[in-house]
Amino acid sequence: MIPQEIIEDQQALNITEALRNSPGIVPVNSARTNFTVPIIRGFGGFSGFNDLFRRNGLRDGQGGAIAGDTANIERLEVLRGPASVLYGAGSPAGVINVVTKQPLSEPFYELGLTAGNYYLYRGTVDLTGPLDDAGNLLYRFNAAAETSESFVDFYDRDRYLINPVITW
Repeated sequence: MIPQEIIEDQQALNITEALRNSPGIVPVNSARTNFTVPIIRGFGGFSGFNDLFRRNGLRDGQGGAIAGDTANIERLEVLRGPASVLYGAGSPAGVINVVTKQPLSEPFYELGLTAGNYYLYRGTVDLTGPLDDAGNLLYRFNAAAETSESFVDFYDRDRYLINPVITW
């Protein structure tokens, strides 16, 4: 399991960066790839793309494309080997379960700004709390916007994430 604290400490901006210290997992992609596609114990990549990711325990065929950003991720659960069949038909190497952030009963507000190499600029917003006095209706709003260039000429990347959640 890779908790949110590790993701924040590593300053991981996508799933590939968050999984870099998990044994037996290597990325297939490069800085120019839009998808996050790992190889687990020699299996995976684009051939097993639909079987690698789960979102909150449910199959997510778009896992690398949608779950690539870490702004709305609570933790990553990596299940390696034959035990991954607990989630049904999947990769023989394992499964990555992406657990998203859920609303909290206490108000919490966080803004983040990041700047880096190749004109990387990133802003994040994390807002949560109750919508009513009784605390029966909770919300969480995560958003991220990122723009960067690359070592490759004329390759610019813009990524956006908007993730509202309401719990009743």
